[in-house]
Amino acid sequence: MRGQWEFYIDRGGTFTDIVAKSPEGVFFTHKVLSSDEAPLIGIRKILGLKDEEDLPSLHLKLGSTVGTNALLERKGVRLAVLVTKGFRHIFHIGYQNRPELFELAIPHPEPLFERVVEVEERVSAEGEVLLPPCREKVVSLLKTLRRAGFSDLVVVFLNSYKNGENEKRVGEWARELGFCVTLSHEVTPQIKLLARGDTAILDGYLTPVIRRYLDSLQALLPKGSRIQVMQSHGGLVPSEVFRGKDSLLSGPAGGIVACGKLAEKAGLRRIISFDMGGTSTDVSRYDGEYTLVYEKEVAGVRVQSPMLHIETVAAGGGSLIVFDGMKLNVGPGSAGADPGPICYGKGGKTPTLTDANVFLGRIVPKYFKKFPLDVKGVREAFSRLAREISKATGRSMTPEEVALGAISIANTHMAAAIRRISVGEGYDPREYILCPFGGAGGQHACALADELKMTKIAVHPMSSVLSALGIGMADLKAMAEKTVSLAWQDPKREEVLQATFAELEKKVREVLEKEPTVEEVELFPKVDLRYEGQVSCLTLLYRGEETKQDFEKLHKQKFGYLLDRALEIVNLRLEGRGKTVEVPSFPPPKKGSLSPKEFVEVFFEGRYQKVPLYLWEDLGQGASLRGPALVVHEDFTLWVEPGWKGEMEDTGFLLLERYQKKKEVKV
Repeated sequence: MRGQWEFYIDRGGTFTDIVAKSPEGVFFTHKVLSSDEAPLIGIRKILGLKDEEDLPSLHLKLGSTVGTNALLERKGVRLAVLVTKGFRHIFHIGYQNRPELFELAIPHPEPLFERVVEVEERVSAEGEVLLPPCREKVVSLLKTLRRAGFSDLVVVFLNSYKNGENEKRVGEWARELGFCVTLSHEVTPQIKLLARGDTAILDGYLTPVIRRYLDSLQALLPKGSRIQVMQSHGGLVPSEVFRGKDSLLSGPAGGIVACGKLAEKAGLRRIISFDMGGTSTDVSRYDGEYTLVYEKEVAGVRVQSPMLHIETVAAGGGSLIVFDGMKLNVGPGSAGADPGPICYGKGGKTPTLTDANVFLGRIVPKYFKKFPLDVKGVREAFSRLAREISKATGRSMTPEEVALGAISIANTHMAAAIRRISVGEGYDPREYILCPFGGAGGQHACALADELKMTKIAVHPMSSVLSALGIGMADLKAMAEKTVSLAWQDPKREEVLQATFAELEKKVREVLEKEPTVEEVELFPKVDLRYEGQVSCLTLLYRGEETKQDFEKLHKQKFGYLLDRALEIVNLRLEGRGKTVEVPSFPPPKKGSLSPKEFVEVFFEGRYQKVPLYLWEDLGQGASLRGPALVVHEDFTLWVEPGWKGEMEDTGFLLLERYQKKKEVKV
């Protein structure tokens, strides 16, 4: 595959980020406003090709939001579900959670399926087939569904994680009639009927949509091109085996991977990643290993699938700033790519966080290379909003106070998300380095670090396209799991574990060995452990008897206590990694004299003040600066607040450090 161009693509809500690597190993970047055609538009732009010119053979690594968007917009396939007789209503009943304790009218998420049909069959809790399905009756039910226009089917039978024979039989009969079939025990062979069923339904709902998108993209590429897709757990997989259940964090996962790999190479092991894009902000924690969760609720659907532990908040550069008559709100609505923020000049009427940063001088229009910014429209919008607030509240507010207030609200929301993945898990954010990226991350990084009492920030030169870069740097990865429900002290523990891990290894290798570039597969066996009588588990790397001590240490850290109870192994998991790429280096220029490009006006500490503006390309090795200052890159702007100083490391990171106490200013 030598000699191919590689393209790493992250399609976000506002921008599609593209990183290209030439056959000679040179990197190029480009941003395109998001659309279905955005990836090919960006590829042609980088290669300098016109619409009528043929593309060369390509290798695409893709972070796809197709599955996420289809779920959020409820635009998956028409789906029917076959379930064990007596359990027809289980997916409507759900978990009976009350998100808002005192809400009288509890809203129920719209189900992903249209029809549920019961099948007479039964498997015992031990896996014995008590009642096999009747072919004649099942085929009759299936024909009725076909006449009703259904072509996609999910089969969820009780205890099929123990024995999937009944599901397999029904699946075969359905495929004979032309159905596209999803079997729950193949999607996630784990205990819990509801979680397993929800995951299978999600997978059956999204996979056909994703399959159509990837097939259509492949058809537009020249012969010999190949596509790999990012999964929610941070690993790539060949496009032909990519599934809907692994698609929900496909884009955001890339940024976490890049942060971890680049920070590790630079000797920075404890990182909190802060990805602020146009529509939302994603945060995660890295401690030398990526933190995974194995069950999560996304858009009202509980998914039993490995995902990077990412907290998302609806605060991005495009988040709308709205006064509701009583208070100022930021998000969750977004201006998106069309019309976008007011400053884009595409007809936007409601100010956004990007507009606030333009208004306050933190984004300098002359250095924004993508297109001219409408600064006049931004000023008028904030003046209008200030008058509206002053009239409604009786308190006179300036446009600058409104813009600063909106930024403060967004920072508070983002800080809360970081606390959930740090303090909420037993970790102190002050012991971590904040790694901001995404187009808007640099404008909020210092204020956010101050909010969390963090004292160090590491900014990478590829910050604005770090998610796309991470998609290109990710290892090929496959994961398999199985429920065993085994007492820790069971004398046959090792025998059962070895046999089950061997079974899981076959599944993992089957996926990874489809990729010709994988020469060696690295395996990581994991166990879900809990105290007997508990529901929740902790997932740990299996290290024999030492795993028990690892469990106690993590349980104490996370929950603050230990119990005098026996342990139980619930699930076994096997993660396989096929390393295919080396982490690239982005060293800065050799050390040179650093002087400001110019001085510009920025609003801070209650007034407009002149601050030095530096160009990123002028920051050679060892170059240092002190805030207040602006650092302008081709694709992003970094606002260095007073009390922060920075030095360019030879790794390419600009390392900022808080060197004096934050000055509190009344607004």
